[in-house]
Amino acid sequence: MRIRKHRNKNGGAAIFLCIVLSAVILTESVLFCASGQRAAEAELYRCLHLQSSQILCRYNESLLKNYGIYAFDASAVGHTVFDTCFAGSDKTTLTITPAHPLTSAEVLTGVSDFMKIRIPAIAADKILTGIKGMYSQIQDSGIAKKTGNADATAWIGYLKEYLSGKDTWSSILGNAASFIQVVDFTGKCKDLEDFATQYRNIIESDATQYLQGDAETSYQDTILQPDSISDMLSNVDSMMNSQMPDLVDSLLFNAYSVSFLDSEISTIDDGDTQTPEKNILGVPFSEVHAGNHADLEYLITGIDYEPVSCGAVKVAVYDLRTLLDFGSSLLDSDKMKQAEGIAEVVSIVLAALTLGTVSIDPEIIKYIVLYVMAVGQALSDMSVLLSGGSIPLMDLTVISDIPALNEWVMTDFRDYLGIFLLFIPQDWKLSRLLSILKRDCGSYLYCGVQLDAEYLGHGFSLEDSYDVYS
Repeated sequence: MRIRKHRNKNGGAAIFLCIVLSAVILTESVLFCASGQRAAEAELYRCLHLQSSQILCRYNESLLKNYGIYAFDASAVGHTVFDTCFAGSDKTTLTITPAHPLTSAEVLTGVSDFMKIRIPAIAADKILTGIKGMYSQIQDSGIAKKTGNADATAWIGYLKEYLSGKDTWSSILGNAASFIQVVDFTGKCKDLEDFATQYRNIIESDATQYLQGDAETSYQDTILQPDSISDMLSNVDSMMNSQMPDLVDSLLFNAYSVSFLDSEISTIDDGDTQTPEKNILGVPFSEVHAGNHADLEYLITGIDYEPVSCGAVKVAVYDLRTLLDFGSSLLDSDKMKQAEGIAEVVSIVLAALTLGTVSIDPEIIKYIVLYVMAVGQALSDMSVLLSGGSIPLMDLTVISDIPALNEWVMTDFRDYLGIFLLFIPQDWKLSRLLSILKRDCGSYLYCGVQLDAEYLGHGFSLEDSYDVYS
């Protein structure tokens, strides 16, 4: 019996089709799994970005409100947003680390960015130009050289004794009447009386003790010395002998510091009322930090002991005011005429006292008279400045007679601190400002955050920071 074999071609095709479909299904499964993993990774990165943004948004509010700088502290770090948004958070190990501590470089970037859009024009260069012109006027006058070459030992003692006498000066004038008659002294004797009174008031006020707390030193020993003005020029020059930093950055930082930092002045006197000292945003410094802090003085001197730093700044401002008042006198014809009259009378009186053995050029005495007047005016200026008031930059008759012009040149204590700030090296100011920020807003401030996540055996990392520092 013959057996016939039947071959079903359809069975072979079915097996081939199963093999092909298995490969397709396997490929699709791999692609589906990969796409799911990539979707999870993309979602993970999105949630990491949301978490980093939430941390950066939890910036230190007092730092931004009072100083306009973005940074956060460690209390802002958390992972609540990531846990809520990412479905696979239970399978993820997340580590968040604050990064990029706030440094001087970030402070400079933040200050510059903040000021560029808020202070379109800065007038500090106008004040500086005025001071430079006045300083040059004093130097060009030759007073330091002329009086420095004068012999003080022969006549300073007589002049000091004469001006210091409370009851004898009028009798001395009477005895010297025959000498005075050789000049036209109409009105000059009264000027001399006022000058002598001013001199005695300066000595009695003990200005050095008022400014420096030093009771051992007295103006009586130095104020009439011909080289006093030279010493004062040297003192102010030493405050401004640093190399001038980049003007634009310096002016921006200078304007920022004067606008946002506290000073020794606690109240502002506008003539009618007294108000607490405020920053440029109108926030009283008592709300920025407890108590009154001499931050501007610290920024200038770098001395973290307020009695010393404030004393040093007061002396510098006082010396600058004396030079400005002295320079103003050189440009004021009325004051020069008054000083010339006093000098003529003093010269005659000294000749009378010494029986003609000592003869002093009235030109020298004139400058000494102007200098004593400037010292008295500077003391008065300092009293106004330290009480929170304002004074004209230059005490000129032609300016004081024009109210609008006088108002334009009014300056307060902060204006002079801002001038001295221009001559402090930039890196010194930045490091000192950083110390102030950390004192008021926390010692550990950060500008960026680092997030590291491990998910299903894969590592992911994200670093984020404020755009202003990028």
